[in-house]
Amino acid sequence: MPDELNPDQWRILQDEPVDFIELAFGDSMWEIPQRIANSVRDHTYTVVRSCHGASKSHTAARLALWFLYSFANSKVITTAPTWNQVENILWREIRSAKSRSRITLGGKHNLTDIDLGPDWFAMGLSTNEPDRMQGFHAISVLLIVDEASGVAEDIFNASEGIVSSEHARVLYIGNPTNTGGTFAKSFKLPGYSKIHISAFDTPNFTHFGITLEDIRQNTWQQKITGELPRPYLITPEWVYDKYLRWGEGNPMWDSRVLGNFPEQGEDTLIPLIRIEEAARRSLVPLPTDPERIGVDVARHGADKTNFLYRKGPKVLDSKAFSQLDTMQTTQKLRDYATERPEAEVAIDTVGIGAGVYDRLVQLLPERRIHEVNVGEKPYDTEQFVNLRAEIYWALRERFISGDIDLSELPPDVLDELMGQLAQIKFRYTTKGQVQIESKEDMKKRGMASPDQADSLAIAYGRLKGQVNFFSIDTTPAKPALPQIAPPAAVDEEKRRALERQADLDLIKQQRGW
Repeated sequence: MPDELNPDQWRILQDEPVDFIELAFGDSMWEIPQRIANSVRDHTYTVVRSCHGASKSHTAARLALWFLYSFANSKVITTAPTWNQVENILWREIRSAKSRSRITLGGKHNLTDIDLGPDWFAMGLSTNEPDRMQGFHAISVLLIVDEASGVAEDIFNASEGIVSSEHARVLYIGNPTNTGGTFAKSFKLPGYSKIHISAFDTPNFTHFGITLEDIRQNTWQQKITGELPRPYLITPEWVYDKYLRWGEGNPMWDSRVLGNFPEQGEDTLIPLIRIEEAARRSLVPLPTDPERIGVDVARHGADKTNFLYRKGPKVLDSKAFSQLDTMQTTQKLRDYATERPEAEVAIDTVGIGAGVYDRLVQLLPERRIHEVNVGEKPYDTEQFVNLRAEIYWALRERFISGDIDLSELPPDVLDELMGQLAQIKFRYTTKGQVQIESKEDMKKRGMASPDQADSLAIAYGRLKGQVNFFSIDTTPAKPALPQIAPPAAVDEEKRRALERQADLDLIKQQRGW
């Protein structure tokens, strides 16, 4: 049974959050969570940028309970980028900790709130209602913003009124994925207590003296002479795997391993924060949404063949294969497509992909199968160098507009895709056209071939005969395109321009614009 504490004992624990957490929950806090706890006690603002798997939410949850039960008539407000994260990450940790507390922690407890009285409570709030962040006034207030890089700016703005009291405390904590916004700016402001957690600061590394150089030289295994002290935290094995998959300099490496804000310049195609948002997003496809399998066929060496299946805005599956010849690739693709009978197939036919396309057409003559030559001329020759640039730019627009959902992919597959997407760069040519960095140039920078990212771009790219990037042949029949009768002397580029304008006019007509 939980023990009751007398007032003198509570006063002691009020001043010692580490003692409270270790006594109440039986935790043994390692060095940096102790620093975070003491910083929240001593400073109005504490900001923590952290690698993956460093007990961020675990620590924040326990601090929420310490503050709530240590200060009478206190208010604890928590938020995160999505309601799922509020309810199933931070508040799951809060519920778990409270349920096994070794001292009595009373109050009425629901999924995302604890009620100790009319003016004494903790609650989790969704980020889609910034107005609800206002009006929580008390002498003792703690605001916790979990995964703070992904929280919208209007939430930060609305929460300013919460922290105007004498004993207000704020904890911003998360992976540093967004180089703009309040979370990033907080690390440049005076008066903020700033804490940084790299993978190499965590117990499974420090206990054995494992360094970045050990990861580079693959000598880390030799240093592990016993059981990992905290196997539930980030491990050397995980970091080494990401070193091979992402490589140093990749924004995912910077954020998830080093706990640093990524150095993403204006030449980054898709900002890491937009990729992270897509990984958290949950979109429900309509029954009529089009289905497509995008196929990138490996050319040689370490490159992988990748099949990616999507329905509408939701990516549902992605499979990678190594060291397959043309016939083996075709056989696996036939099986993959047969399991998804409503999906059309789009194949990158540059290189040996042409052979896969030709053979699959023979094997599945009734199936909608499209060849996509990303080296061909784009539809918009003024803005893009080639079709690869055009379909990747359309993919970028999907990420920016929030019209893509990666949340169904398994964690290891998702990590690899995110790493590939985050490393892609673009430039403008002297003619002002967009050009995507080639695979060869990426490899010169030490980056892996973006095979999975290419299959994603193909899965959403415009196909021959389509009027836009977001429709496919399975949609209901469209009205005939307006007839164009260009002068006999018109050149090819003008003809394409006229056709594109006709496409745009049709889109406007269909959507009532």
